[in-house]
Amino acid sequence: IPIVSPAEAATLATEYSKQGFKTLKLKVGKNVNADIEVLRAIKIAHPDFSFILDANEGYTADEAIEVLEKLN
Repeated sequence: IPIVSPAEAATLATEYSKQGFKTLKLKVGKNVNADIEVLRAIKIAHPDFSFILDANEGYTADEAIEVLEKLN
C-alpha cells in the first residue's frame, strides 16, 4: 500500500482482503504519526491482517521502535 490517507489505506486493504490477502506491505517512513494512523485504520477494518513495513531507512531506530510499540 503506498503512502496514502488512513481512509484510502483502509479502502485498499478491503480490496486486497477481497482477493484473499492477509498480509500487507505498506510504504512508511515519511511521518511517524501519519504512519501510525494509517496502520490503525487498517487494523480497525481488518484486525486479522499482518503488516510488512517498508520505511526505506525513513525511520531512526527510535522511531521504528515507537511505531511498533504503538501498534501493540
